[in-house]
Amino acid sequence: MNHLANAVVESVEWARLRGGPGTAAGVAEALTALADAESEKDATKHYWQIDNTVVVQGSLYESALPAVRAAFALLVGPLSIEARYRVVEVLVEIAGGETAQAEVEAGNADLAERCRAELREGLWLFYGLLLDPDARMRKQGLTVLGWLEENPQRIVPVLAKLTQQDPEESVRDAARELMGEFLAEG
Repeated sequence: MNHLANAVVESVEWARLRGGPGTAAGVAEALTALADAESEKDATKHYWQIDNTVVVQGSLYESALPAVRAAFALLVGPLSIEARYRVVEVLVEIAGGETAQAEVEAGNADLAERCRAELREGLWLFYGLLLDPDARMRKQGLTVLGWLEENPQRIVPVLAKLTQQDPEESVRDAARELMGEFLAEG
């Protein structure tokens, strides 16, 4: 794990934060293991340890907010292709999540919006994913930008280029569909 990510992960008292099955006590260890994962199998295993705690079946728990910061910190350092994909997948799941009922009851009803606001702080990272050699990453970037981008004038020209130049038909199609949504919104 890179030094920045290590500092971010260690600055959080995960065991004091709520997670899906109780607390988020295991998230720091899972993030560290994910950062070190080399194989698809290992990356997937550690991804699920995080996902099944901070965002369970689309429901966000308070540990999701510091998980966004930790994931951003991981992405600025070296990761295997599979680990990088799974870190981005954590961000995608959080971006598309809604506040868990337990969080609403705990007075944390705005958690989903606070997570999306935190994700918007890293919006350019998602634009950067559109240049990734891995088509899966480009699709993930499109997914998150579709949820978070609020400026059609910024994204539509980028999407127009993708529809013409991306080597993968599925990415071109996804960019075309997203561009249509932004143009329809005006």
